[in-house]
Amino acid sequence: MSLQALIMNILLKIVLAGLFLSLAISMVRENGWSFLPFINILLASHDIYQSIKLVGVYKRINHYKR
Repeated sequence: MSLQALIMNILLKIVLAGLFLSLAISMVRENGWSFLPFINILLASHDIYQSIKLVGVYKRINHYKR
């Protein structure tokens, strides 16, 4: 995976996490807590976790390039 693809993957994960969180917030405002907001929050937290791990990989790659 190239560095540019890694950066795009990180940005995509962050955007998806924001989308899932906004969907969960709007669902809770309209209908209260149900099953789908929990799924959206779970997906958002998974995307945030993956993006943090990918940032670590990006930093390690940049460190070894120097």
